[in-house]
Amino acid sequence: MYRTLERNMLVLLLLLLAGLFGYFAITWEGFYGGADNIAHYRISRYSFNYPYLFLDHWGKPLFTFLSSPFAQFGFTGIRFFNITAGLLAALFTWLTAKKLELKNSLMAVFFILFSPIYFVLIPTGLTEILFSFVLIFSIYLFFNRSYFWSAIIVSFLPFTRTEGVFILPLFFLSFFYVRKFLPILFLFTGSLIYSVAGFFHYGDFLWLIHQNPYTGAKDIYGSGDLLHFIRSSNQTTGLPIALLMIPGMVFLGIESMGQKIPNDRKRNQLFLLLIGGAFIIYLAAHSYAWWRGLGGSLGLVRVIAGVIPLAALLGLKGYNSFTTVLRFPLILKSIVSLGLLALIVFYPLKKYRDYPLGDDEKTVKEAATWLKGTDYYYGKIYYYHLFFIHFLERDPFDREIAFEKLPDVEYPSREIPVGSVVQWDSQFGPNEGRMPLDRLMNDPGLELLNVFEPKAPFKTLKGDDFKVYLFHRIENQEHKVAVDD
Repeated sequence: MYRTLERNMLVLLLLLLAGLFGYFAITWEGFYGGADNIAHYRISRYSFNYPYLFLDHWGKPLFTFLSSPFAQFGFTGIRFFNITAGLLAALFTWLTAKKLELKNSLMAVFFILFSPIYFVLIPTGLTEILFSFVLIFSIYLFFNRSYFWSAIIVSFLPFTRTEGVFILPLFFLSFFYVRKFLPILFLFTGSLIYSVAGFFHYGDFLWLIHQNPYTGAKDIYGSGDLLHFIRSSNQTTGLPIALLMIPGMVFLGIESMGQKIPNDRKRNQLFLLLIGGAFIIYLAAHSYAWWRGLGGSLGLVRVIAGVIPLAALLGLKGYNSFTTVLRFPLILKSIVSLGLLALIVFYPLKKYRDYPLGDDEKTVKEAATWLKGTDYYYGKIYYYHLFFIHFLERDPFDREIAFEKLPDVEYPSREIPVGSVVQWDSQFGPNEGRMPLDRLMNDPGLELLNVFEPKAPFKTLKGDDFKVYLFHRIENQEHKVAVDD
């Protein structure tokens, strides 16, 4: 009877949250994570038109493959894809908790879906939510003793987010520990499939290595504090779950060595290795990358969303152990549980009732709206801010009508046709675009059309005031002769 009640409560909870996140997907104009959302969305949206996008390394091939049908319905569609992935991640976290014989397993669903970073990332077009689902699904299959399927599914983890490669060795050790050696070979399934697929397109079997998009960005993004992600726990897992994870790890360590029942001891050892180990390695990898300025790291705290299901299981273990050791009576335990859940649920609900466009995005939208009302709109568009082409609703991969960045960094107007429009902003233009503003202003082949500024000024990554400039390519014979010479 209790199991039936718990299942019914789980279904009701997931349906209610599906409605809540669906409402956010439809009503939120903005979304957490900025332009990366647009980058992933447009790859998924246009992948059927340009099949090579299914192998785009930065876009993450598995994410593109699974989300592309949803993206055909617009950005709202890809949001619903992430909602589906997030709810499935919560479901399989609950199922994993049951396999691990964790009490109060329904609390894990709250721990996941109301952790601050997971809550705000679900209605977006980013990859962390799918990563979390693939990871917890693989872990569930492992504890369900579906070893071959566990190995196959987790082999695709790096194709949702590249840092998945750091977690694969833990599955290798776990299979070795349970003496299931043949599934180890299937840990290479995803890499083999995508290596072969990429060979026919790139002519390079090792394209996954040779086309790594995360190099040479330290001079743009810099580096930071080694403990940055730990100090940001209140923004990621939320402070209550972060604190519960500590006794969770401690008790797991004690029980992994001291339990007299071999099966219980083995289960806790695997819990510690596969779940605790994956969380620690993932956190350590991102902390080191940000500290050393490696792998294009910008120190974005959103990456922790990828292991929130693991944090939920460790936090639940900590909560159960804590209340057991203190011998809370049932009524006190109920009060504490409800108080904890209220605290966890209240914070993100209060903070993220709405998510408007950021000031930079509003400014870019203003520039795009202005351009739509002019005859300049019909020229070819060169752009630096992804939101600009998104708001113009143009196919960004049709190079006859749009092109990201200017092709000639030294002479901006040299290779672009007369009548083209150039969008430049002080965030992406001088950084990722490597194009200083004065080079555009001093180019006699370009005419300044308009400048757009946010209502409340703010600084960009390198300390400049954020502005958006629109230029028009004009005929200039004197300039043409000069650059041709």
